Amino acid sequence: MRAELCQEAMGLTALLLEHPLAATPATHALAALMCLHAARLPGRVDASGSLISLFDQDRSRWDSRLVAEGQRFLDLSATGPELTQYHVEAAIAWVHAMAHRTEDTDWGKIVSLYNTLMTIRPSPVVALNRAIAIA
Repeated sequence: MRAELCQEAMGLTALLLEHPLAATPATHALAALMCLHAARLPGRVDASGSLISLFDQDRSRWDSRLVAEGQRFLDLSATGPELTQYHVEAAIAWVHAMAHRTEDTDWGKIVSLYNTLMTIRPSPVVALNRAIAIA
């Protein structure tokens, strides 16, 4: 079910990118976020669809093609002056995707990005994720 929802969301984002007025840096950031989350999905859930802890995920199951596509969209998102929550969330997902092992994750960078996200779009979920990154 999660895979189907992910594909639908990516399809809707692709439709936005096809429209000349909607293909903005923020839309590219959203596309990056969708690709990067979709890339990690195969390693994030087990056969029954239950979530697997970040520390227990098999990163070899992550889709490197979608990671590259996410990075391409993230690069395209950097063409405008606006920094949106999608930019920051995609950057956080990208930092995770670049680490070959959990131990290689740049947690300092992730905390810095969560600090930025708390400025742009504060929420209890962002604060919790920031606290987890600090821990």
